Amino acid sequence: MSGAAASGNEAARATSAGARPSGHRVRMTPWLIVFGLLAPALLLYATVYLGGMAIIGLASFGLGPDAESGATLANYREVFASAHIQAVVLRTLRVSAITVIACLVLGFPVARYITSPDARWRSFVVMAVLSPLMVSAIGRVFGWIALFGPGSWVAAQTMHFFGTRATGLLYTEAGVVIGLTNILLPFMVLSIAASRANLDESLLKAAASLGATPSAVFWQVELPLNLPGILGGVLIVFSLSITNFATAALLGGSGRDVVAYEIYSNILTYHQPGTGTALAILLLVCSVAIMMLAIWVGRRADAMQAARVET
Repeated sequence: MSGAAASGNEAARATSAGARPSGHRVRMTPWLIVFGLLAPALLLYATVYLGGMAIIGLASFGLGPDAESGATLANYREVFASAHIQAVVLRTLRVSAITVIACLVLGFPVARYITSPDARWRSFVVMAVLSPLMVSAIGRVFGWIALFGPGSWVAAQTMHFFGTRATGLLYTEAGVVIGLTNILLPFMVLSIAASRANLDESLLKAAASLGATPSAVFWQVELPLNLPGILGGVLIVFSLSITNFATAALLGGSGRDVVAYEIYSNILTYHQPGTGTALAILLLVCSVAIMMLAIWVGRRADAMQAARVET
């Protein structure tokens, strides 16, 4: 009797001291559970990506383990003063913009078809769209080289009709755009198709029944409803094309350099890491700025559409 009383007194003292009885489960807050699940991915992201970008950022200002002086803006001044780098940046933006337009023009009808309820060849079209993703990037590029290169049928036709060089479309901006469009088209199609999955077809039928022409239904009803998917596809395609290296380097050649190839050349070929890292930071800033602008335009379009619906 005295032993039971003693054990009860000990349990009471342990509970009053903050210790939990055995078998009691510790209740974790939701945010702690979420943080625990995301911690490995966040740690990997912070170590690999943010750590690498921090090293590149320091090197662009002349800082780092091998730095001989303090922080300087000489690398950025060199980048902005170089006419060659300015031409490379303009070429990269031009190729990326044309690639986005080509993917949008080609991808929207495909996404419209595969999301239509009466698409008989949906599976075949989806497989055809996704087929470039099933082949390695280098394999796809060498396929285009074989198609565009000297002695090919495409090279012979371009020489005959347009008077081009024997290389045909190889080592031209047009060849780079075609190669990038082939690689990045699936991302545009999938983004628009995901947005169209939530599209209410009855809205289009209602607009047509009220007397709207097919073009009015498309421009005033269907296109605004697909705007989130279009903007998502534009952001993905642009960000991937502006940073692409392999396709632009192999199809464009040394005479059609893009920013990614220029960064590679400055760091590994010319041994000028300061210029290369400064160009890499500027490319990152430019990409983020364009993405933020596109997001702002999308939000403004959504607000205008909501205001139009309310009125």
